[in-house]
Amino acid sequence: MNIEDRHKLTEISVIGYKSIGELQTLNLGGVNVLIGANGAGKSNLVSFFQMLNHVATNRLQLFIGRNGYADSMLYFGTKRSEHLKVKISCESQESSIGYSFVLGHAYQGQMIFIDEAIEYVSKGQQYRLGAGQQESSLKEYSNRLPEAQALLVLLEGCRVFQFHDTSANAPIRQPVDINDSRSLRSDAGNLAAFLYAMRESERGRKYYDRIESSIRRVMPQFEAFFLEPAVENPNYIKLAWKSQSEDYIFGAHQLSDGSLRFMALTALLLQPPENLPSVIVIDEPELGLHPKALMDLVGMIEIASENSQIILSTQSSFLLNFFDVDDVIVVDVENGSTVYKRLDKVELAQWVRGYSLAELWEKNILGGRP
Repeated sequence: MNIEDRHKLTEISVIGYKSIGELQTLNLGGVNVLIGANGAGKSNLVSFFQMLNHVATNRLQLFIGRNGYADSMLYFGTKRSEHLKVKISCESQESSIGYSFVLGHAYQGQMIFIDEAIEYVSKGQQYRLGAGQQESSLKEYSNRLPEAQALLVLLEGCRVFQFHDTSANAPIRQPVDINDSRSLRSDAGNLAAFLYAMRESERGRKYYDRIESSIRRVMPQFEAFFLEPAVENPNYIKLAWKSQSEDYIFGAHQLSDGSLRFMALTALLLQPPENLPSVIVIDEPELGLHPKALMDLVGMIEIASENSQIILSTQSSFLLNFFDVDDVIVVDVENGSTVYKRLDKVELAQWVRGYSLAELWEKNILGGRP
């Protein structure tokens, strides 16, 4: 599918999911920056996009099990909430589609579809996909309904990335199967194989070169990656790199946490546009990064947002300063329920003349503070 033909998320509505007890409807743009206090519900919106991906890939029950079953999925548990309701709206140059589903708790903490439907907005038609199933019927209907196929592509492309684990035993520092290169894993555990495949591809080579160039701007000691099949087992590859000052090959274990995370972010955002996920969700990308690296990160986000929707969850006031007022979504808690509010540029017009977004957040003018 051409990038131009992709559907983009325009709106999501959700109620009953984790900390979201009241109906929340959120418009989504090209770049969306979530700010808020710890425990307000930023991570729950991040996990919501993980759930959408699991719905599309028929792994919903796996997601439910890993998240503590129905009692942890529903707002204040099954005694308080019977259902989780979701509606998303998306559009392309040619059509607008709605998709909705209701999940209810079932035997031993499992959840089933109480309802699932597709709405073809421009034609005023609705297709019921059934009830009682444990997994979505989107794949079943994708061969006969173009709308179902378009939704599958969009929701399968909702990818959450969290590069927090850079410990000594983290997957990103370990050898990886050289064929594990189709897409970057959520923890960047296959970074070496992903970069190697990009370098060896005629189309990917210029993007690989741009990734190396971007890393050099932030890491002056970095010259280039050294990516070759492992001598001891050519089916595996290790992340390694060359220094500009010494004729020496360094391993991933000789990279700082911040450097490793920046490499992963750069590979994710500067890969060939046609390979970008349709929705990229990044949880706290600022961890361990120097201010110069954060400034370069913003530039890469702008590039990627031309072909993919970007959602960032951040605690960094420094990073916040590089975005527009209408990119920002404030996450708060009201009456025990998470609320999501997009900033209003008109309402804040007087404030932003004299203060930066970071200052307004720190002064609690924007909300989203403890």
